[in-house]
Amino acid sequence: MTYSIIGRCARTGRLGLGITTFSLVVGGRCEGIAAGIGVCKTQAFPNRTNDPLGIKLLAEGFMPARVMEMFAAGEFDVASANALPEGEGEGHAFGFVHQRIMKDVAIPVVPVFLNTYYPPNQPSPRRCYRLGQAIREAVEAYPEKLRIGVVASGGLSHFTVDEALDGEIIRALREKDANALQSVPRAQLNSGSSEIRNWICAAGALEHLELSWVNYYPGYRTPAGTGTGLCFASWA
Repeated sequence: MTYSIIGRCARTGRLGLGITTFSLVVGGRCEGIAAGIGVCKTQAFPNRTNDPLGIKLLAEGFMPARVMEMFAAGEFDVASANALPEGEGEGHAFGFVHQRIMKDVAIPVVPVFLNTYYPPNQPSPRRCYRLGQAIREAVEAYPEKLRIGVVASGGLSHFTVDEALDGEIIRALREKDANALQSVPRAQLNSGSSEIRNWICAAGALEHLELSWVNYYPGYRTPAGTGTGLCFASWA
């Protein structure tokens, strides 16, 4: 049997952590409690880096519940999860960023899932932009001064390349044309092109920064125009 008990002394206010499991003297390896911060405990066959990482995140103010509260206060209906189903990994939208851009560097990440693709409840471009603004507001409200990056993945147009649409999105990003981004016709945001919503969300989060670099390539696969509008950009 494996379980942990976390308690707070009513008289002193001090936290205590008790652990029992099949492993001997497991209490000697308890790394998930820190004075003035909190407690984080994993069970059975844990990755021992999880508890110190949890304590570090708590100390730095990275509390997802608080972020969710701020979103709710901003009239965004959000759902949360603290784990993936057993045997399931993250989707390619996040895996590409972790493996190809971050090179599997282990830094704290808060994934935000946006339903760009599946009708009938895809968010409007205006709501995507406002969500980006809410993300920035949540980041700026952290009690500590932290260096935080925002990454969006997906798009531009596919599975048919639409250079005109892509060019208008890039222009609006470069010129901080929030009205244009929030007014993109929803009929143009179907199939793979729906992922442009992620760019609009990022634009809302990064509207206080300048688009410092952008590279676009229309990746045609066939003479019929199928392919992907490949775009990479950074704000600073």
